[in-house]
Amino acid sequence: TPQTAAIREDLLQDALSFYEKFLSQAPDSVDLKRRIADVHWKRASIYGALQKWEQSKSELQAALDLYEQTLLAQPDNLEARIGVANIRKSTGDQLIARVNRFESRLRAVTLLEEVFDEYRDNNNYREALTAAYTDQLKAPLTDGYAAQLMASEPDGHLQRLTRYRERLEQLLGEWDTLSPSSRGEALCAIGDFELKRLNSPPPVAEP
Repeated sequence: TPQTAAIREDLLQDALSFYEKFLSQAPDSVDLKRRIADVHWKRASIYGALQKWEQSKSELQAALDLYEQTLLAQPDNLEARIGVANIRKSTGDQLIARVNRFESRLRAVTLLEEVFDEYRDNNNYREALTAAYTDQLKAPLTDGYAAQLMASEPDGHLQRLTRYRERLEQLLGEWDTLSPSSRGEALCAIGDFELKRLNSPPPVAEP
């Protein structure tokens, strides 16, 4: 409810103020930056639920920047990798213009692949990677940045998507713990991708 969301927002604001106070005393603390990123991510979810899109976008960008800073200092930081992947996978199209949606989601797939390969028994990571592959296969082959890739590297882009499809099929075959909704959406995405691939005209070479 809006009342519950408002209470959570107040609590998260207290937590944010608490962490930022300590960060001012230890500005190089990677752990504090990651914790503050977590708070911004949660605040973005609350603003989204309240349909306060500009505030949500601002919080998302703050979270993404801090997660990325954490990864620069600690490339193997699990929480930061998951944070970056989640934001780029599910909300890349809501971020400010400097974040390209397609590039953003490609990075999300790469991070989720790394995490899943290290923690293959974690069903949450398995679900997240399945959703990321599904999103990529559902994206139009001739839309926005994907169209640029098709024009500049048609074989490479199709190979990338084909690899996603193959890994997605592997996930569906190896694991019976995926939720029915994830499994259904993944199967539809695989079918849609094959149809789009067959029906897409070859890229026109620039003179």
